[in-house]
Amino acid sequence: MEQRGIALLLVLCVLLLMSVMVTISSDYWVEMYYLTEKEKKDKENKWLLLAAERFFFNDMIKTVSNDNFMINQSENIIINRKNIDVELIEVGNCFNINTLQYSLSKENAKNKAYPWWVLKNILQLENRPSLYLNEMIMDSEFFFKTNHKSDYDDIELIIKIKQELLVDDFVESLLKVDEFFFNTSPIFCSRNDDKLLINVNMLEARHTKLIQAIFLHVLNEADVTKIILSKPENGWSSVTHFFESIMNDTTIDIDDVLKIINLEILSFSHDEYHFLSTFKVSDKYISHQLKSHFYIKNKKITLLDRRFSIGEYPIK
Repeated sequence: MEQRGIALLLVLCVLLLMSVMVTISSDYWVEMYYLTEKEKKDKENKWLLLAAERFFFNDMIKTVSNDNFMINQSENIIINRKNIDVELIEVGNCFNINTLQYSLSKENAKNKAYPWWVLKNILQLENRPSLYLNEMIMDSEFFFKTNHKSDYDDIELIIKIKQELLVDDFVESLLKVDEFFFNTSPIFCSRNDDKLLINVNMLEARHTKLIQAIFLHVLNEADVTKIILSKPENGWSSVTHFFESIMNDTTIDIDDVLKIINLEILSFSHDEYHFLSTFKVSDKYISHQLKSHFYIKNKKITLLDRRFSIGEYPIK
């Protein structure tokens, strides 16, 4: 009897072990199936987003080839019965924060100081003045003075910034002005270059404050608005045409204009664009996105950068 009991116990142990193994194996294959299906779905959505990008790219080529203007827009594209949200945002006529330099080198002093002047003016126009910037940067009237010994002397007079000042400390102090403002204002942007780019044919009334700041307040709001509204129906044929309008419609000193447009860090164009497009496709609780950075110059379109991302919606 004792031997039968032991044998029965062994059989039960074997059955229990087999049950555990079957459960583990089942969970493993369920997880493998889930991961395989997820990877398959991710790949499908990735190809859908790339197809949408190609569709949009071809549409951009047609628009530019027909001498039409690119504009900010939102639309939907349907591919394989799936709805793809598309958003196109211009990132040209904005203050590129990557123009801000922290170097104390005296080389190209005015080019390094100029973006700080523009930033200071933008904050003042937006009624968000920074005491930190006011203490660090002199008034922009200094820019137009001509009695400097040399540009190598300018940096010490323009930017009163201590050698031991850390970039992180500065950014933290500056963002205290209004972090929400910096994150949401259309005036600010970030590109993979260190230029301030103004496309004169993309200027709208919403760019008035930016242009005022770019010209360091030598143009008032009324002047800027008048210039923007005077844009020909087919746009300015050249940057020269744009500046001729400024000289004809305002009392600005031509020498002041030349000092600004001759800066290496600032670029005016009538046919150069930066656009950031976002393509998004959603499946229940997951959103797949593709962000593409397009650069347009002389009707030639170049894809500068492309980034995929996956986000999850909260389950309610």
